[in-house]
Amino acid sequence: MFRKILFMLMFLPGISLAHAPRGEELLQHLWKDMKVGKIWKIKEYTSKEFQGYSPFGPLYANYANYVLQVDARSTNTGLFLNGAMNRYQELDLIKHTSFQNYSLTNIKVAQGENMIVVSYYADVYVRIYGKLIHTNDPYFSVWKRFGNQWKWVAHVDLGGQLIANSP
Repeated sequence: MFRKILFMLMFLPGISLAHAPRGEELLQHLWKDMKVGKIWKIKEYTSKEFQGYSPFGPLYANYANYVLQVDARSTNTGLFLNGAMNRYQELDLIKHTSFQNYSLTNIKVAQGENMIVVSYYADVYVRIYGKLIHTNDPYFSVWKRFGNQWKWVAHVDLGGQLIANSP
């Protein structure tokens, strides 16, 4: 119980933690927040320098004009149509994703004092902008420590396939 409370407190500003959370805990926390749609919470611990990659970028062609207008205000690089995304685009993608089921396996963590890299497989069924997608592919996420807080700085989805279209 203490460990769970300590993990939850790590995202509050100004709280100093004696023990850094393990990478697997950060990963599980992220996926739980995505599943229940806590975009505001994910935004709090996503670095402004975030960079992500998803092979699903081309699915959003109808969405391109809106994304490019928003990206023009950003100082981050990232082209949504080729799959590379900045912080705003990643959060928007998560916001428009409905997680149906997922399981994380083969989790490997490399952790230094200020950096955590987690590679893993995610078997996940999601609906993104109405498209049903299933992946059972490798992913990796990176967190960096900024003061007393861990921030999500990078996320890569290395695969996926479209399995059905919604009406």
